[in-house]
Amino acid sequence: MYEGRTLQELATEVMRRAEAKRDFVAPINSMQLVEHDGVDEPLFQMEGVDGAFGVQEMFRKQLADRMGVPERWSAKMFDDYPDLFRDTFNYLFDNYRNKKGQEPTQLVRTLDDGARAFLSNSYRPLDNEDLAEIIIPKLESVDAKIVSCEITDRRMYLKATTERVTGEVKQGDIVQGGLVISNSEVGAGSLKIEPLMYRLACLNGMIVAEAAMRKAHVTSKYFGGDGASEFFKDDTRRKTDDAFWSQVRDTVDAVLTQETFDVIVGRARAATQEVLNADPIQVVEVFAKEEGLIEREKNSVLKHLIQGNDISKWGLVNAVTSASKEADNYARATEMERLGGKVMEYAPSKFSALSRIANKGKGE
Repeated sequence: MYEGRTLQELATEVMRRAEAKRDFVAPINSMQLVEHDGVDEPLFQMEGVDGAFGVQEMFRKQLADRMGVPERWSAKMFDDYPDLFRDTFNYLFDNYRNKKGQEPTQLVRTLDDGARAFLSNSYRPLDNEDLAEIIIPKLESVDAKIVSCEITDRRMYLKATTERVTGEVKQGDIVQGGLVISNSEVGAGSLKIEPLMYRLACLNGMIVAEAAMRKAHVTSKYFGGDGASEFFKDDTRRKTDDAFWSQVRDTVDAVLTQETFDVIVGRARAATQEVLNADPIQVVEVFAKEEGLIEREKNSVLKHLIQGNDISKWGLVNAVTSASKEADNYARATEMERLGGKVMEYAPSKFSALSRIANKGKGE
């Protein structure tokens, strides 16, 4: 499994961000992009808020989407023509109306000196410090150990396993049950709790995404007014959050059961019986194209498939999850672990098609 931060390092960074972040709800017509102290990149300001914020990538993408500006144009103008970027969005800020002719408000999330998210005012923040405060003691209470964790600009990840939930896919191939909890404070997807299969032979993790619990960050609107207003938790939201976090605890209990894990192990055992009937090199070529792997990822999957000496569906699953350790970053490694779970869920016809297409490509 891809190495991230230690749990102590993660906790330190989560608390640092909790103290440094600020949220504002502001009308769009109170916003402006400005030049500041010779900085080429546009800076973001809101009426009634001191200072300006750097425009981070997620904020820029969400801003473009909200204002109806094509993403590729937005990225090109931001990088190469910052004056045009500023002028365009300032015009849109001044003149933007929704379909009802109203001037809507947005939730703006900032961290340190950066504007990191431009979200609907119906977005409900589920903050990482709240999640950590709830989930880490919960994992300890069910004898689950965090084996990998990370926090990025977009998501926080906690991956845990427990010795209380185990199985055997093949003789001597022991696996443990676990889960992956991930959350985004900036609108990069919902809170997820996903079952994890942890293979002890190689310490790889496979995420069973189809069985995940997801919770969208949507609630009632917060604010209506003329200027930016800093957003704080109120008693109503705290009570709502308490009910939600109770559901999260219950989901952890449901995922970390032997009964749930036995279903996943049964699928893995079935995967050992489905065998590729083509040259592994050609199969991986077809698979990489199908799943959008880059050249280096494709070569890594092929290397691990050959080293594993197992050309079954289970062998391909483990080749993909082994390749995840060599990913460019933690987020991509997690995507590769989900891809391993996706391969295990391939219908027999889809899996056999890899061999058929590979053989067709060789003219057989």
